[in-house]
Amino acid sequence: MSWLKNLFSRRSRRSTPQQITALRVANDTLRRKLAASYDAAQSNNANTRYWAAADDLSADAANSEAVRGVLRRRARYEASSNGSLDGIASTLANDLVGTEVRLQLTGIPDDIGRQVEAKFRQWSRAVRLADKLRLMRRTKLVDGEAFALMAFNPGIQSPVELDVVPIEADRVHDPWSTSTDPQNIDGIKLDDYGNPVAYYVLKDHPGSHAWTATPTEFDTYDAEHVIHWFKRTRPGQHRGIPEITSSLTLMAMRREYQLAVVDAARNAAHFSLVYKTLQTPDEIADDVDPTTLLNVERNMIQFAPEGWEPFQLRAEQPVAAFEGFDRRLLGETARPLNMPLNVAAADSSGYNYASGRLDHQVYWRSQDIDRADMELAVLDRIFARWIAEAVLIDG
Repeated sequence: MSWLKNLFSRRSRRSTPQQITALRVANDTLRRKLAASYDAAQSNNANTRYWAAADDLSADAANSEAVRGVLRRRARYEASSNGSLDGIASTLANDLVGTEVRLQLTGIPDDIGRQVEAKFRQWSRAVRLADKLRLMRRTKLVDGEAFALMAFNPGIQSPVELDVVPIEADRVHDPWSTSTDPQNIDGIKLDDYGNPVAYYVLKDHPGSHAWTATPTEFDTYDAEHVIHWFKRTRPGQHRGIPEITSSLTLMAMRREYQLAVVDAARNAAHFSLVYKTLQTPDEIADDVDPTTLLNVERNMIQFAPEGWEPFQLRAEQPVAAFEGFDRRLLGETARPLNMPLNVAAADSSGYNYASGRLDHQVYWRSQDIDRADMELAVLDRIFARWIAEAVLIDG
């Protein structure tokens, strides 16, 4: 490698084209050697197919409109068809939000604080804020992102006529569809510093016009009026994907496996008796059509044809390992949410108090982090908008 060092020396800065080409070849060779020193960086017949979907796309390119649309549709389908996932989503939302939103003010006189807290509680109950926050948490899980508009609503039974209106992610969309503006991330307009300044929201849900062309009528909302809550997993990410993406295929496999087991057990149970014969063609046995069906009545003696013996099918499903395998799949599907198995399954029959409490510590720490994230992204902005409206009202 001494000649390579010489190429980097001060005297070699005026290198010939041949020397520059040799340097580039040497660098490429060295880079390949470094990559080959990691097992995961090697490409061979055993792993090429497995890593075929790996790419170098940016966060926004990888989470493109087409990709997010497929993931949302499949996650919504699974959440509406899979009882376990439906329960997991409800548990997460209920544990995070609880029964209502409570405001607690400090650093001001107690009488004023209690008055503001009471007024905010009255307003939050009028707009059903807790219910909308639970919906947003569920939407963040299934759709990957939750949007809400802070808008005027004269129908609210409260002096402050501010409303929080959740909207589906499908409506926050680039109305031009073919925009190549790097500061327009599928419905989110960014400034030169990467901050959202406006959102483009379709007037109608695209799914309500399935028989026509894609709707193009939209409203533009300043960012101060829009709440956008999602989990960031990569730097430079501006749109969210379902939080269950990594375990979505396992959820589908688990439900498909359960249905197959039920079908196998049900098919075996449908047969009361099956007749078989051990007679050879040369032996005497009654000629019976193999498709013949006989009605079996209760408390009756029935004679079988000559040479035929009855037997009963044994249900081979579920196998002995079914329950353990099923719970293992459920635990892995709930793992991205930091939810322990006994919470996901709503079954602690195999737990003792110590192990159950230990698993719950991870879950509740995760809930504390999600609650702090909700406070910053959602609740603080709602309260700031509410107090700005409230101070303008006499009394």
